[in-house]
Amino acid sequence: MKSVALILVVIVLTFCACEVTEQNSGQETTQTMPATQSMSSTKRTTVWKTNPDTGLQEYVSGNVILDPGSEYDQGFKASYRQIYYYVEFSYMDFLGIDQNEAGVFLQVLGESRNWEEPEEMAVVSLIKHFNIPKEKFTELVIREEKRLENLATAGIDIDIEEFELPNPDIIYTFDNDIINEYYRRA
Repeated sequence: MKSVALILVVIVLTFCACEVTEQNSGQETTQTMPATQSMSSTKRTTVWKTNPDTGLQEYVSGNVILDPGSEYDQGFKASYRQIYYYVEFSYMDFLGIDQNEAGVFLQVLGESRNWEEPEEMAVVSLIKHFNIPKEKFTELVIREEKRLENLATAGIDIDIEEFELPNPDIIYTFDNDIINEYYRRA
């Protein structure tokens, strides 16, 4: 039994040490984002593909491990990843938004959809409604990345859909076509 566990650890460490590459307009782009600064076997390896026309990152299938159960959480077959529909209430204090006011806003927003796909990502609606500057939102995402690094150090898999963070560059385009394409379930 111990030898099986040892073999699994070696396989995981080997897998985590590998870098993934993606073709991008004739150029190879590889970015390894360590989830910790220490020598931990848990790290986030993400492949970014940049759209040459917009200069914005594009979502690459497999960057986030999708939860098949969340596909129907909205009462309909969800077209987008979980992050599209929810806003973490832990964000409100940092952004200077009253949680009760945000809760009422998001509840009304959800009820107005009548169990249909929303026309706009929830966090985009919130940012517009409360006029949150991009700099402040980017600070929040950086803070959340550090929190996830701590979770990864503790051995928690942060590459799952539940821990996906919003992309400020995509969100602050306020272009629903770009946002919807980026957050689409792959």
